[in-house]
Amino acid sequence: MNAALEPAMTRDAWVRRFGGGDLIACATLQDGLEAFETSFGFWAYRRVWGMDVTLGGPICAPSDRRAMIERFLARSRRPILCYVRDELVRELEGTTLACAGMGVDRHVDLDALLDAPVKEVRGALKKAEKARLSLTPIDLAALDGATRRRLEAITARYLANAECTVEMSFLNRPMSYVPDPHRRVFLLEKHDREHDGLFGYAVLNPIYEGGRATSYLLDILRFEPTRLWGLWPSVVYKLGELLRREGLGMSVGFCPLHRVATPPARASRALSAQVRWMVRYLSSAQYLTRLRELKALIPGREEPRYIASFTRSALVTFFAFMEASGVGFSYLFGPDLLRVIAAGWRGAP
Repeated sequence: MNAALEPAMTRDAWVRRFGGGDLIACATLQDGLEAFETSFGFWAYRRVWGMDVTLGGPICAPSDRRAMIERFLARSRRPILCYVRDELVRELEGTTLACAGMGVDRHVDLDALLDAPVKEVRGALKKAEKARLSLTPIDLAALDGATRRRLEAITARYLANAECTVEMSFLNRPMSYVPDPHRRVFLLEKHDREHDGLFGYAVLNPIYEGGRATSYLLDILRFEPTRLWGLWPSVVYKLGELLRREGLGMSVGFCPLHRVATPPARASRALSAQVRWMVRYLSSAQYLTRLRELKALIPGREEPRYIASFTRSALVTFFAFMEASGVGFSYLFGPDLLRVIAAGWRGAP
């Protein structure tokens, strides 16, 4: 193993060294996850209802990936490898896991976004300028009590009015006020009839490659109810300006059940057919639709994500994924579920 003869490393050090350009690597450091640890890396997962749901692929050298897979599968009776990339799926040849697509990540083309924004983004920027929208970096180590209480109040109001009213974890790294050498936090301020100062915040997670941060993921964006149209693309644009000046890239993350791709290995007809059913009948849910519409405004490339499961039941697999995230199907679809299925049925050929 490449790293086995080296001194013991912390998970933090493993992520920095072997993040491999994966936007989810930093999220493996969140509290509440278990880790399958070896001398050459680790694999973060959450156990739900007797199933081991991994968060992305193992954090290790590419040459050690196969050994990590073999060891993890040898000790897990009901594994679900969640949100994995193309190269990990290719390593699953010879296993009994069933694979299917689950959506795409959106990586921003900063030059296209900043030099030639689409009409909707230009309109949002005009409104943001009129409201004097600004983003200010903040050091959590110097966070005062009043500002922290304000941020906590913003979080509470945001979740109370959101489609998903609980703090999601797993794919999203929950907000924390503990100083973190990885994350970057920005205060959102505007000055209009609604607010005269702080009304939201944004959090960026680093994407490590070759031992350094080469890009950042917009992991959290929260704000109080506002009539300011186009806040999300305006914030993405302003963060993009900052990151391009620093010579860094940007990602806006995952679009579930969108442009679902065929896995390059271990593709299961049964599991994939069920996922296609979910795409047809469930992807018109308000939460998923709005997510796709917002991210479609941002130019860039898409990277497929896959799921590899011990079972060919999409219901079991995605139930475990949602449970690992701290939410259930009701939070994504809720009372909207019957309308969503009806809409999918009407659109079926």
